[in-house]
Amino acid sequence: MAGVRTRPRTTPQRLGRIWAPVVVVFAAWPAVVRADWFCSPSEQWRAPISRLFSIHEDNYFITGIPKDPKTSTNQVKFQISFKFDLTPNEGPCGLFFAYTQRSLWNAYAASSPFEDSNYNPQVFLVILWGSNSAFYLTLQPKLWWPFVSSDNPDLIDYVGYGELVSQIGWHYLFQSGRWQDLTLGVLLRKGTVGSYGTVQLTLNYRPPWMFTSFSFYAQAFFGYDETLLHYNQRTSVFRFGIAFDDRFSWLTGEPGTVTRPPPPP
Repeated sequence: MAGVRTRPRTTPQRLGRIWAPVVVVFAAWPAVVRADWFCSPSEQWRAPISRLFSIHEDNYFITGIPKDPKTSTNQVKFQISFKFDLTPNEGPCGLFFAYTQRSLWNAYAASSPFEDSNYNPQVFLVILWGSNSAFYLTLQPKLWWPFVSSDNPDLIDYVGYGELVSQIGWHYLFQSGRWQDLTLGVLLRKGTVGSYGTVQLTLNYRPPWMFTSFSFYAQAFFGYDETLLHYNQRTSVFRFGIAFDDRFSWLTGEPGTVTRPPPPP
């Protein structure tokens, strides 16, 4: 799976030149918006399409505990990420456009300024394999070509040319219809020089409560490039808070119409 990593200073005009040919192709050839011609569904892999917009990476709102309070300040970190299905089909693969925005907010400072915000549009191909069960494992390799300029000539030294994201999870559906999830995520990134790189660990637990899809979320970050503004500064921080997903059903957690429990007798 390949993604495009961009700097916050990318201009709208530049993005317009990149995406204009894609828009023209979809407008001129409507058949291209379906992927059945290259990704036919089988009996094992048939996923009815319920929506074109869905969550991409973790969506969360967390606050931190810095490793060294004398040199670091407590911050609020939040991320919003979604993807759009460019080639909707019922098969095991698809082509997506995604957008992720991540911000660090000095919410505890006197004027509560935002320290940094990163914007990351992507186009990527997804291919699924394996079997459906209570336990699952995902591997997401990503490649990019960073936008390097005179402001950050050594960016590749710290971020490299890609990353590997892996998740191992557990999903359980109770007889009552309620469900719970537990997911452990690992992000690994290696710069091109020395020991520069990134290790990020996440833990996400969704209890079997009768609420919409909010969960407890914890994140530990060690290394460089937590933000593009301070990509060459080493960071060690632990944050915790809440995350949310896009599953509608109150009972099973599957995509579809909201299903509320029947009224008491």
